[in-house]
Amino acid sequence: MRLRTLGIIDRVTSLLGDRDLVAAHQHAGKIIAQSSGKLAAMVGFESPLQSDRSVVALFADDASRLPMVAELMQDPGDAQFIQGDLTLLNNEAVSYYRLGDTYTVGSLPVLTSLHWYFSQQPLLLLLLALVVVLVLSVILYRALKAAAVRRVDNA
Repeated sequence: MRLRTLGIIDRVTSLLGDRDLVAAHQHAGKIIAQSSGKLAAMVGFESPLQSDRSVVALFADDASRLPMVAELMQDPGDAQFIQGDLTLLNNEAVSYYRLGDTYTVGSLPVLTSLHWYFSQQPLLLLLLALVVVLVLSVILYRALKAAAVRRVDNA
């Protein structure tokens, strides 16, 4: 198994995406190098043939390791460690990495898609929250000012 070489575009986009791609790449390479023939891997990526399909491939140095990957997927306690686009099973240790870009398949309900979008854009969420607070402040100020004018006029 080999990891592809990181290019300048990969490094820049990982910095903008707040991911330490270089460290993840080095750690995955270290695990692969130290596996001593007891490595299994699960790789997931978008299909190059059809954009709304995914490819999941299982690899192992020895065919007897493949059932261990299947057991990992079926055990609810261990399945939480299958994340990202590369999962390595070295002896009993599970490591996962997000080395490539994310992609979506299918659709989400409106509220869930908004939640997902703003989880990826925290600065935009902060800006939106500030605008909402400003609008609510103006509305509350005008309502209180009108109430104060009515109270003075009635007195």
